[in-house]
Amino acid sequence: METMKHNLDFNSTLFDMHKCLIKFQYLLLIDIIIFSFSCTSQDNNFYNFNPNTIVNKEFTLSDIADNIFYIPLDNTFLVSSNNQIKLTDNNIFLYGQDGIVSYNRNGTFIKKIGSIGRGPGEYISARYIAIDKNNRTIFVKDRDNIIKVYSKGGVFLRAISLKDNPGTIERIECVGNYLIAFYYLQFGNAKYNWVILDTLGNIIKNKERTTPLFNSNYTGQSGIYKFNNSISYWNIYNDTVFSIFPDLSYRASFLLEPGDHRLPRNDYDPSKEFFLYMKIYNILETKRFLIIRFFFKKLGYLLIDKKNNESYSIFFKYDGTEKISIVGGIFNDLDGGPIFQPKSYFSENGQEFLISLLNPYDIKANIKSDLFRKSSFMYPEKRKEFEELANRISETDNPILMMVRLKD
Repeated sequence: METMKHNLDFNSTLFDMHKCLIKFQYLLLIDIIIFSFSCTSQDNNFYNFNPNTIVNKEFTLSDIADNIFYIPLDNTFLVSSNNQIKLTDNNIFLYGQDGIVSYNRNGTFIKKIGSIGRGPGEYISARYIAIDKNNRTIFVKDRDNIIKVYSKGGVFLRAISLKDNPGTIERIECVGNYLIAFYYLQFGNAKYNWVILDTLGNIIKNKERTTPLFNSNYTGQSGIYKFNNSISYWNIYNDTVFSIFPDLSYRASFLLEPGDHRLPRNDYDPSKEFFLYMKIYNILETKRFLIIRFFFKKLGYLLIDKKNNESYSIFFKYDGTEKISIVGGIFNDLDGGPIFQPKSYFSENGQEFLISLLNPYDIKANIKSDLFRKSSFMYPEKRKEFEELANRISETDNPILMMVRLKD
């Protein structure tokens, strides 16, 4: 009996030691994970965006760019300057009042892609489009979580339905040979941040949302941007901006710092509280910079040097009222053209470009301004070309595509 009791005590001791070892291994694993994440964060040199810490250090277009080009879009179909721009090696795609239209790189109209309507192969809305360069197809986000697929020649191929997935698709984009659909989070019932589909519309991967379900009356606070064969996505209610790569892996890119400046996850009164919260309207990335168009007490652009996290900022001017002035952007000291408000990024043959659309009315008004007449600019010959363009176009013409080439 005494031997049996001794064996039991010994086994109990071994069991307790085993439990302690497991606990130690678990705590060690947690420490390793935390340490690894800290090292990864340092190695990646994550940028933390906090509008409260921004220092006003202005920059101009010549600080980041060394050339500028203008492409007038012909008037076969009318398009708006407030438009999504998609560039490929040979084409420009825009959404006009008659549907999606394509131009060559000289601005000459080529053809329409599908047509607006409720019939077979037509789309009701096409605010967001995605281009699969490899398979030469065009994806169009239509209403009711339907994605229409067209050939580059504008022929309808098929419709992809995601009606069975809870939530509302906000945007779509291609990476590699895949299509990614991104969901609104602020309407409460979205199960996923995004789903990845093959070219036939089969879901092959998804990312479940990590934020709790909530409802908000404020929309339009999320977006995507492409850089270096990856897609990055952000939502003003999440703290992390993630990037998705062609092998379908994803990782954190930079952080939106939490605090009282972040939008609440409930309804609020914009007429009284609008100026209290940060809004992000656009994010672009280049080899060297992050560019964020945002609002916090005032509207502006933030330029972050990815090498050292040093930042520069420009804030829009107010007109003396409580309304937000949309007159503002990056001062164009290259040729004296209108202030630059970049909408998208494009790279070609090792060169990088920022792109925008200019209203012809603003171009013609610009050459009559005192600033244009009295200031000197980096490239006098470009200034002359710009003035000739302004005199050649009509105020009612289609927008002018502005391409700014970035410095190496």
